[in-house]
Amino acid sequence: MPWLINEDDRQSLIALGCLALLIVAIRFWQFAIIAGGLGLLLWILKMQVRRANHRLLKRYVEQAQTRHSLSVVSVEGIFHQVQKIQVIQEANQLKLEMITRCLKGEGNHIRSEEEHIALWKGHSGIPQQSVSLLLTRQSIQIISPIAVEATALKTALDCLNELRWCYDAWMKLETMQQAAISTLDKAKDNPLLEHAIPSLQKALLTFKSEEKKIRKNQEETGKMLKQLADFLSIPESLRPILSVDLRDWNPEIRLKELEQSFNDVILLNDSFVELNRNIF
Repeated sequence: MPWLINEDDRQSLIALGCLALLIVAIRFWQFAIIAGGLGLLLWILKMQVRRANHRLLKRYVEQAQTRHSLSVVSVEGIFHQVQKIQVIQEANQLKLEMITRCLKGEGNHIRSEEEHIALWKGHSGIPQQSVSLLLTRQSIQIISPIAVEATALKTALDCLNELRWCYDAWMKLETMQQAAISTLDKAKDNPLLEHAIPSLQKALLTFKSEEKKIRKNQEETGKMLKQLADFLSIPESLRPILSVDLRDWNPEIRLKELEQSFNDVILLNDSFVELNRNIF
């Protein structure tokens, strides 16, 4: 059709357009330099503002982390322990969030879960309010560190850590017992191993004693965890009339004593592993 532009005409038009732009640039080169300089200056200022906001936001988060880390808050009646306060990039927005742990489940199936609570969103800059005020505006109550609820939640989370340690220790102990029993079976009527039978029998007694200690600790800790979870779940109006005395319950000391006792068992097991390696 006569109105269609062929390839030669297209190339000619492109060349004419480039020539026109070159003539304009030559004619108004002063304005082009000024516009380019202003654009560069604006870009530099924008980057400087962004860096300054980043430093301010980093300092804001560090101060909030120092103040609120491991503190206890109440969210819709559920107690949470603050683990971390951080800023993340979400699409084109900055998001300030608080990472917490709280108790879930009931009875013998109590566990802790991590939750992320959004405190602020913005395209740039920093929050104009402190984290305490941001929490208050979301009806999140900060619990006094000397309040019995704060102590109860911390103790409950420590109990969960202790129970996890006990489970891992029990699994390792089960493996060590099976290895000792297997070695003891091999030692019977075996002149190379007969001399180790008394030591193996003693080791098995030690393993069984440690197993009883761990199981007893699991029962005590599980019972305490259930009591604490029940206490934290009752209505706030009834909580003040209840008495909770945790002065004789120190999870950190309990776990330290368990770890020391279990380390002694590990050393005993290592000696038998070395014995088997030397013999076989």
